[in-house]
Amino acid sequence: MALAPKRIAALLLLLFVVASLAYLVAKSPAKSDSSEQSSAEANLMTAQAASERSASRAITGGSPAPAGIEDGVIVYYFYAARRCFSYKMLEAFAEEAIMGDFSEAIKRGLLEWKPINTDKPENRHFMYDYRLFTESIVVVDFRRGREVRHKVLQRAWVLLDEKEQFLKYVRDEVRAYLEGS
Repeated sequence: MALAPKRIAALLLLLFVVASLAYLVAKSPAKSDSSEQSSAEANLMTAQAASERSASRAITGGSPAPAGIEDGVIVYYFYAARRCFSYKMLEAFAEEAIMGDFSEAIKRGLLEWKPINTDKPENRHFMYDYRLFTESIVVVDFRRGREVRHKVLQRAWVLLDEKEQFLKYVRDEVRAYLEGS
């Protein structure tokens, strides 16, 4: 009995899916230390910490500024350790916009460019604080040592293929925060 072409295609697709899943399972890193927290426990603890920080923000009027910043703007680039070409390009273009156009503000301590690896446990809270789901550029305004406002530059991803528009977008957003508008 010969198999119909549709049945052959379905079987091949099923084999591909099974092989893909087997590959993903084989490639996932194994925990080498049994005392290490499970991923679910770590995520729960991070979510609880973020919730506590959010409650603290509501009471105190914003999260505290990093050491050394009293009044000023920080442009964060949040990234993960594993990055593709687009992620690296996003960082390079954002850094070019900041370092190229705002060198005077950086020298005066009014602006800081700060790449942050969110894979590090001490930095995971930023993903919750700013409701991020991928690499992102976030402009944060600090006054009297407290965060007063922030903006996730979501259009950066849309403009990534248009470098000049991307640079203009980032520059305009940072300038607006520096001018306090």
